[in-house]
Amino acid sequence: MVEKKILVDDLRMQYTGLFDITELYRLFDELIHERGYVKLEKKSDQYMAKHGRQIYLEIRPVKEFEQDFLSTIKIRIKMSDVKDVVLDVNGNKKQYNQGSILMIFDGWTTTFYEFAWETKPVFVFIRMLVDKYIYKVSFGKYEGEIINDVHYIYDRVKSHLNLYRYAGDTGKGNKADKSNNAKINDD
Repeated sequence: MVEKKILVDDLRMQYTGLFDITELYRLFDELIHERGYVKLEKKSDQYMAKHGRQIYLEIRPVKEFEQDFLSTIKIRIKMSDVKDVVLDVNGNKKQYNQGSILMIFDGWTTTFYEFAWETKPVFVFIRMLVDKYIYKVSFGKYEGEIINDVHYIYDRVKSHLNLYRYAGDTGKGNKADKSNNAKINDD
């Protein structure tokens, strides 16, 4: 039987402004690999709408701590009204994307138990005791690491997107559209 324990649920980040989709994808690949996860791309959609491209990406990095204990992070990225813009940054033309991004982060553990535990009520009771007093010691140490991994990826992506707030800053000699009002909202 497979059991899931949700550790991080619905951690949201909203961003509106300039960004670079290619750099964002590269950052996710780098962070996932850096934390020892294997990247699984669950879903990827893109279509043109009236106001720009709509992009949906779901990534599920997985990490195996022990033979019967997995960590999964689910990252849902919804980009809306994505348009390509070219900015003149210090005399160089640089291509960016502009639009809105909503990212939702979840993290959970998956444990795989043998079916023998569920055959009789006595075994279920014994397993509850084992989970509470024995596995808590061995698996509990991983739960903090999983929560830290999710928050690490979240914080790094937030910092990365925050850098784009200054990409169109005309006060530093850049000739850019003054409408780059990039915002990051944490829910």
